[in-house]
Amino acid sequence: MYSISQRANAVLAFLVTVTLGFLVAVALTSPILLHGKGLRPAPGQNVLKIVDAESHKARLAFYDRTQNQSGDSELAIIRFDISADLRDLWNWNTKQLFVYVVAEYETDSHSTNQVVIWDSIIRNKDDALIRLRNVKGEYFLVDINPTLSTVSAKFTLHWNIIPYVGALFWNSGGQTPILALPAPR
Repeated sequence: MYSISQRANAVLAFLVTVTLGFLVAVALTSPILLHGKGLRPAPGQNVLKIVDAESHKARLAFYDRTQNQSGDSELAIIRFDISADLRDLWNWNTKQLFVYVVAEYETDSHSTNQVVIWDSIIRNKDDALIRLRNVKGEYFLVDINPTLSTVSAKFTLHWNIIPYVGALFWNSGGQTPILALPAPR
């Protein structure tokens, strides 16, 4: 005859197996639900527009002064508009969305530079309809090189889909034309 502890162990093992099977099924069905919705944005659905860009000279505390004797660097402050409908990305397995704006540019020393200038975490479907006007970037556009006025950058809206269970998904949309950053004031 089986003891109570053996029967409890069998029931618990069965429940753990069923739960893991359910989680695997959820993880495998999420890409199917998202395919064609959020992985490929509809044309004109997500729009990012740069309103203003201004540059300033500043002494940055974290900057390596061995390359720049004066210690002054240029930083850019970007203002932009975002119009994006990311509600289609939401399903029963979506925990949150991480939305961010990236500036991408080339310099003499590096062929690709990417800097995040704004980000937001969206925790429910109602907030996934983004309509922002004349928003100042949360982070300055700063480079290891002391001058940014010679740089032309393109700005892109990106998002990461963070599920409860399964793989992370990311995509982008709403790319701007290349913008030449102004000389500092």
